[in-house]
Amino acid sequence: MRVSGLLEVRGGPIFRGYYRNAKATAEAFTPDGWFKTGDTGVIDTVGNLSLKGRMKDVININGVKFSTSDVQALVEKTLGDHADRLICFPSRAVKSHTEQVTVAYVPKKWVTHGLQTANKKIVEACLSLTGARPNILGLKDTASLPQTTLGKISGARMRSMFEKGQFDDCLEEYKLALRNEGPPPRPGLKPDQAANEDEAQLLEDFREALDTLPSSVTFGPETPVFDIGFTSIDLIRLKRRIDSRLGINVPVIMLIRNPSARGLANALDELVMKQHSIEDNNMQAPQAGSVVYDPIVALRDQGSKTPLWLIHPGVGEVLVFVGLAQQLASDDRPIYALRARGFEPGQSLFASITDMVNIYAGAIQARQPHGPYALAGYSYGGMVAFEVAKELRTRGEEVRFLASFNLPPHIAWRMRQLGWTPCLLHLGLFLGLVEEDWVDSRLKQLGGVEMPREEALHCLRKAADEERWEEIGISEAALGHWADVANGLQSLAVEYEPAGTVETIDVFHAVPLKVAAQSREQWVETHLSKWRDFSESTPRFHEVGGGHYTMLGPDHVVDFADSLVRAMKQRGA
Repeated sequence: MRVSGLLEVRGGPIFRGYYRNAKATAEAFTPDGWFKTGDTGVIDTVGNLSLKGRMKDVININGVKFSTSDVQALVEKTLGDHADRLICFPSRAVKSHTEQVTVAYVPKKWVTHGLQTANKKIVEACLSLTGARPNILGLKDTASLPQTTLGKISGARMRSMFEKGQFDDCLEEYKLALRNEGPPPRPGLKPDQAANEDEAQLLEDFREALDTLPSSVTFGPETPVFDIGFTSIDLIRLKRRIDSRLGINVPVIMLIRNPSARGLANALDELVMKQHSIEDNNMQAPQAGSVVYDPIVALRDQGSKTPLWLIHPGVGEVLVFVGLAQQLASDDRPIYALRARGFEPGQSLFASITDMVNIYAGAIQARQPHGPYALAGYSYGGMVAFEVAKELRTRGEEVRFLASFNLPPHIAWRMRQLGWTPCLLHLGLFLGLVEEDWVDSRLKQLGGVEMPREEALHCLRKAADEERWEEIGISEAALGHWADVANGLQSLAVEYEPAGTVETIDVFHAVPLKVAAQSREQWVETHLSKWRDFSESTPRFHEVGGGHYTMLGPDHVVDFADSLVRAMKQRGA
């Protein structure tokens, strides 16, 4: 039986402590005198010890940190004695937004059958623990592994070699061996998993969007995709697959509001029937203002704590909150987001800030009739959250928690800078299509002059990162419409001046855009600190990682969520 764990040592040659550093000594030794090396190891079936890695090695996947040794231990347990050597380490593709588990292993025998099964087991093990698919590198022997004299394989060295392409030939050889062997039998859907063919097909779409699902994951027609690790990019991938299969345009918001196969099947039936009715009767698309609008998107509808209401940034969409909601899952509270009006055919844009605030406050109270309330707004949404909080107070309700994510109270000066072209370019920056320096340079060249619509779209498309554009899967027309919504929101605030007060406010500050401030310190002291004029108590400031457009991104969302949970707890929300 193979046993894995942390390596601790003691004996005559081992030092007894750090010189004049009792704290470090206490951290380095167990109470009974064993020195914690920080290494992980495995004792094989005949008693040999192999060092595997470092205890503190982590893999950061979309902002969630996983212990490399935990991943490796699970993969080793899953493969059993089928691998001669195995190491797990993080790697990151050149244009990737996150790290990925990478597994390099040497099979006991490089045979013409069995590689697919081993490959599938590795995928299932990684998915069950991390929710993400791994890179897998099968090697014929140990000759190419960077081993020390103790037989230890350096994860850092493996990562460096892998990212530099030194294993590319081995990787192609392994892929060829897998193709030659053919895929293992794929488990089909059980008859009782789906009520009809539509649900069964959607379950298959879900599986394909995530490539492979481990057998250990309970996944049926009522399982929300967020529970099995879907990210915003996975949702976009799912949308493109369904669009292609059904020949229709499925709004992403429909996937968010109907995250299970059963709920989505019903929603798609209504969408298809509506589109066919329009086509069969030669009807025109709905006119602006003729479609019922519901701003609320339930990201989590279960929990015993005060619900958290998240208000969209200036781009109007709520996909940016998907990762945050996943990180807040253990906080035991419902999480709702408010999405701007104007995205769907037949929806008019808001006429004023008052119009938007009244609709949002009414929608919130329809779902949560009474306080205490917890509100937070990202960027532009910070202003809206402030106004909604005041409105709820005038209705006699308590707002126990209010947060602004990197927005000062005075924003009119900035809103006046954002015509349609700047809104489009900043939308490209928000989506990760272009870099901030390119946007700043382009806007400086324009000198405040608006570009023709098609020319601006073509300019952004030409400058955009091709791989990211394909990943998002958006058309120029759709991006242009999105910019219409964003510009409509910004234009409402060109004369906005804050007034009145709220009971409390928490301000989460990230590195500002260069056009807003030269440093975080200037941003806080000159701009964000002005919230003190609109709060009846001293505002609380929370420093978070990342920049204005990346503070909720994969690299920072875990720490951001931790800060948010602490802040809400301190406020009693």
